[in-house]
Amino acid sequence: FIVPQNEERALEKGTWLSSVDRDGKTNIGKLESLGKDLGEFDSLSTSSPKGTIITGVCCDMYGLGKGGKSFIGNRYLEHIVAYDFVYYGDIGASFKVSDGKIKIVEIDPFLSTNLRIGDELTHLEKKLIKDIRTLNEAILFAPKDSKINLQVVRGKQSFSLEATVKSRSLTPMATRTYLEPLGMSFDKELRLKNVNNNSKAKSQGLEIGDRLLQIGQASVKTPESLRTLLPTLERGVTHHMLFERSGFQFFVTLVLPML
Repeated sequence: FIVPQNEERALEKGTWLSSVDRDGKTNIGKLESLGKDLGEFDSLSTSSPKGTIITGVCCDMYGLGKGGKSFIGNRYLEHIVAYDFVYYGDIGASFKVSDGKIKIVEIDPFLSTNLRIGDELTHLEKKLIKDIRTLNEAILFAPKDSKINLQVVRGKQSFSLEATVKSRSLTPMATRTYLEPLGMSFDKELRLKNVNNNSKAKSQGLEIGDRLLQIGQASVKTPESLRTLLPTLERGVTHHMLFERSGFQFFVTLVLPML
């Protein structure tokens, strides 16, 4: 089996790789996994110190060490240098594997999409989707405003759907809430860690340190619970968000856009 030069996606789990620093110090190990989504990194069974070159037995480069056992694969490096700014694609949906099927588990209420929570995705550009990494990377690396063709199973129906690629929020999924377009950035306990100037959040008097407690009658405690709740809210109507600041509780309003 001949591995195409520099193509880490062609490598199989267990392939021998090395991390080599500028002084020639080498750590030899095996490929353990390829990251499945933005923020996940490829990994080795050995140390890959930051800045080391990840190579194969024929000295082909497959990425750069990130520290620990992680490395950034060439597919991400090539994407980064292709743009003058940080950009990754998004179609307004997040996926997980459930019972061997790739299903949509979250919808971004601020991005226009015809996809629905619970939809199963079977084909990408009329080709069977082999795994969730293949799907995620096809979207992440797609040019902005390009179109991606998906085959969707919804209930008993199977149909083709064209999704438009938009720019993805760079907030890590651990703290992403989908409220970032309103100028809000939260920590893992839903305390505001940043409020953008000239934003909806700023105009409503929100400050760093304010903690979100609930929306309407629904309590929220984590970014994930907030991401789950938001797509269920009715669009175009006013919802009330309860915040706490130094023991004082107050409301601000939220209206999800009609897309």
